[in-house]
Amino acid sequence: MEYFRRLKNFWFPDMMALVWLIFMLPGLYFFQTLIHEGTHAVSALAVTGDFPKLAPFPHLNSSGNFLNGVTIGDAGTRVTIIRKTNCDSAARSSISKLGGHPAMPQFIALGISIILAVVFFFTSTPNPYVRLGLRAWYLGACIDFLYASARNLFGGCNESADWSKFMLEADIGTGWFAFMTAIFWLLIFSHFLWVYWSRWGRDAVTNTCFWDYRWIAFLLGCLSFLAILLSLVISDNNIDKGSAAYIVPLILQILFFCWYWIYFGLTYKYKR
Repeated sequence: MEYFRRLKNFWFPDMMALVWLIFMLPGLYFFQTLIHEGTHAVSALAVTGDFPKLAPFPHLNSSGNFLNGVTIGDAGTRVTIIRKTNCDSAARSSISKLGGHPAMPQFIALGISIILAVVFFFTSTPNPYVRLGLRAWYLGACIDFLYASARNLFGGCNESADWSKFMLEADIGTGWFAFMTAIFWLLIFSHFLWVYWSRWGRDAVTNTCFWDYRWIAFLLGCLSFLAILLSLVISDNNIDKGSAAYIVPLILQILFFCWYWIYFGLTYKYKR
């Protein structure tokens, strides 16, 4: 069917585009986590004038909860507000929190996905590497928003989650908040409708072979190096570095770091 041909043309016009989209996942995971936590940090900086500590890597916190990353506030980057603090109670109380809007990363992710959707719909480029990079960023932004808001879509709440904190601060009922969240989800999943008429779905793309992704590997190697470096040098009492949640992703980043740079070197021998 023409629809599925265009959907395939958007996501992986050839098999190597699919292979390298998979190879990009470790670098993409770090990249999107860095954007997410960086957004928290910049939001706090704008409110308090101080930049908080960033830890853009997966780990368990001191309470045993898994986090993809964290922005750690201190006395200079925290503010005191009065808001609901419990999902099951309407009572409002004073709370110290990181400065800035708690759901700013979700709004940034949603905004990025919408901007890229407009790019995909109205513009075209035959360059397969530009397409791969923007497609991966779009995927990362969409997953970021969906992951953060999934519980609220069904009327749930988690006092420690960004999207739920937004609901509590804005004092929005769970029903209305679930409805608003559903609208945002529809914006993202409208991709499966507009892709049929998009330029990226319709236009032909240059075919690639396995050894054509030299500079993609270079970029991914740099991202993995930064992910490894930050994972090793950033420490805090609230970050458990002895758990599998920290160690396994770090090992995977190291393995992919080696692969990216080995591939990068081999392209000078095998790329024609």
